[in-house]
Amino acid sequence: MTTTKTALVVVMAFAIGAAGCAREAVQERASPTAEVPAAAADPEVAPVDSLESVDPLESVEAASVAPAAVNEVPATTATAEATATVAVAVNAAPDFTLTDIDGAAHTLSDYRGKIVVLEWINHGCPFVKKHYDQGHMQGLQATYTGMDVVWLSICSSASGKQGHFSAEKWKKVNADKGGAASAILLDEDGSVGRLYGARTTPHMYVLGKDGALVYQGAIDSKKSTKPADIASSTNYVSEVLDAALAGQDVPHERTKPYGCSVKYAPGN
Repeated sequence: MTTTKTALVVVMAFAIGAAGCAREAVQERASPTAEVPAAAADPEVAPVDSLESVDPLESVEAASVAPAAVNEVPATTATAEATATVAVAVNAAPDFTLTDIDGAAHTLSDYRGKIVVLEWINHGCPFVKKHYDQGHMQGLQATYTGMDVVWLSICSSASGKQGHFSAEKWKKVNADKGGAASAILLDEDGSVGRLYGARTTPHMYVLGKDGALVYQGAIDSKKSTKPADIASSTNYVSEVLDAALAGQDVPHERTKPYGCSVKYAPGN
């Protein structure tokens, strides 16, 4: 009997000890093994306005996603909204009216029957400088406006932000750059940029003669600020325009835009 009692005590002690070890193991697994660096959780680490970001577009995307996470938008709603946005963007270009640097009003639907290019512009952005400093963008503008394409450069930079100029200053800047767009439109409040979801400069859109959006995205295939890369890149816009002018299906409908973030007014 004494031997039996002793054995029972030993078994119970072993069980209690094992349970304690299990609890400690669970606690150890639940405890973080390393502290998360503060920078990783800080949304300001990659500011949207940074021009020296390796990938400015990623900063734009991160800033766009953050509000949804804070507001806890249901995944189903967000997915439905994204799907609807794509459907609208691919099939129809929203109409708008903006004033150009000479004070004339331009309504997009007035150009129905012509192919139209919308180019988001900011001459302070190094990605825009890549295409303007050696005349590449101006060359595209001159070539295709000479083929009856309407080329509208749109500035959505808010007052006080990079790339914002008065109409008079814009005239001088455009003359100095040798710009050959059909018109430069001022979107100071950012309403048209937001309407189109313009995220970068440059961000390019091409509309067919029926007013449908046939292309949106990057100007070319090399995401860099180096003018030397232009010669070896695929220019998506020129390929789309050549196909559209020939009445053929466009080779690209959507690509990932790259460049500096559009300098919208805070809160817009």
